Amino acid sequence: MHDFNSKKDDKNHTLFEKSNNDSSMEVILKDLIPSTSTTNSLHSALSTRLKLLADHPVSSTLNCNSEEMLRIISPKTLTKLLMLPRNILPTPKISIKLDKQKKKLDDFVIIIVNMKLASKIYNERYLYQYLSTVAGSFAVLSFGINLGWTSPYLPQIHNGTHPGISMTPDEGSWVAVMPPLATPVGALIGALLVDRIGRKNTTLLMAPFTFAMFILLAFAKSVYLICFARFVIGIGEGTLYTTLPMYLGEISDPAIRGILTASIGFAVLLGTLLINVFGFYFSIFVTSLACSLIPVIHFFTFMFMPESPYYLIKKKRLDDARKALEILRGGHDVESEMKSLCDAVSRQEADEKTKISDVFTVKSNRRAAFIFIILCLTRKFSGNNPFLFYTAYIFQAAGGSLDPNLSVIIFLCIQIVAATVALDLLDRLGRRPVIIAATVVCILALGIIGSYFYLKLNNYPIIEHLGWLPLTVLALYIIFYNLGLELSPIVYLGELFPTNVKATALGFAETFSAVFSIFTAKLFQILTDNYGMYVPFWIFSACCVIGLIFILKCVPETKNKTLEEIQMELIKSSANNDEEMCTKL
Repeated sequence: MHDFNSKKDDKNHTLFEKSNNDSSMEVILKDLIPSTSTTNSLHSALSTRLKLLADHPVSSTLNCNSEEMLRIISPKTLTKLLMLPRNILPTPKISIKLDKQKKKLDDFVIIIVNMKLASKIYNERYLYQYLSTVAGSFAVLSFGINLGWTSPYLPQIHNGTHPGISMTPDEGSWVAVMPPLATPVGALIGALLVDRIGRKNTTLLMAPFTFAMFILLAFAKSVYLICFARFVIGIGEGTLYTTLPMYLGEISDPAIRGILTASIGFAVLLGTLLINVFGFYFSIFVTSLACSLIPVIHFFTFMFMPESPYYLIKKKRLDDARKALEILRGGHDVESEMKSLCDAVSRQEADEKTKISDVFTVKSNRRAAFIFIILCLTRKFSGNNPFLFYTAYIFQAAGGSLDPNLSVIIFLCIQIVAATVALDLLDRLGRRPVIIAATVVCILALGIIGSYFYLKLNNYPIIEHLGWLPLTVLALYIIFYNLGLELSPIVYLGELFPTNVKATALGFAETFSAVFSIFTAKLFQILTDNYGMYVPFWIFSACCVIGLIFILKCVPETKNKTLEEIQMELIKSSANNDEEMCTKL
């Protein structure tokens, strides 16, 4: 039996006392809350605290009613829970049995939470964060539609389904690559605007241009007008990919930042699915007019959302920042968080003459950029872009009998389901384990698919018994790619860079991503035409192996960490290891 008599914290508040019964411990929460605490102090970080509680399930028997939840937490975690108000601790005394071989009671503190009250505050706190995310995601939905536009409509144009439009295969290839060609331009625009007119206004500015371009697509009969419209929408895409991850990362609570920033990738997938479904049933004219409503919805919903408190503090608009933070935190007191944000912005902008080169010359920024490059290259060289551009071709080469358009829709539906699951897993399990598991499965899946095409090309007899294999493994690849590699880089993009270089860093990241999207798609085509389809799949599998090694060594876990905590750990990691580029947080 350990000595638990009158254990006190550094403020002389008794946490628990020893029971006279050797078979059980009676834990008494006498005065857990310092007298200076207030109920409002809960709301600055309640969601994170409840998440921390949920991460430590009870392994002992207990007596408590159905409205309460008992959790065992470490003293280290207790420091994040000391400000819980008294009405969250309705029962001051419980009895609990512990297996002394597994738990040492002096290493833990017992907390009881009234779940009904906690749930209500939890939901109020997150409401405007979710609303802001949904409103912003309407903009990204438009870009998913633009990205997938060629999948249903280029074949129809070539087949004469739209007699008013004529297009050669070469012209069609230019129509297809307009969005990735335009995104670097948009990334530059976003980097220039986001710290001048704000994250919110930059996002809103894209809506009228996107609306006008969808109207132009509805009436365009020239390939040049179609290219122009898709290029301008692509500029908006580059701007939004620079702005929106920054905005969502800055407004969100650490406990749900993963799901909010990952929703950007989810919206792109949903838009790509919608345009393929619409392409089955409607003409370019009808679809374009319908799609023009999406930026209208985006504009008239997002305009009511608050600006990023980080940006407002950066512009010395402290009262506006406090109001925005109160809206985002459900109207509760935010003084503690406000002070933390002000300190963070002041520290990050100590050198007011921030240069573009700071992304690579400052050690902590260079480390953040290196981490993103690892994730981006692993993502791009896992072969997803070739899958997206050549889905029907791959299915046909594998021996599938499905209609090409239907195969694309099935492919995208699987992606949507997997991405939906990923939204929860990134915050529940953490970013790092999800990425690692997904990369391992992608390595195996790509290797197996490559081996299948090698056997088929060389007419091995066993291929007759493996007709089920390619589509099964393709589905497995799609699921795990979207669970880990599709959304995680977007989440990290909103978390790794400090305020003073974030706009530049995100602009660079979007340009880097667009270049390698085009490169990997072209690489797939060249290797397939010259050597056979098995070669690119084996190369992609090998690239994922290399990516996995770097991920294991370099990529940190950011789950439940504030943006300031991430920056401080990046700085500490860089200072402690000047020579080694890869050090975990």
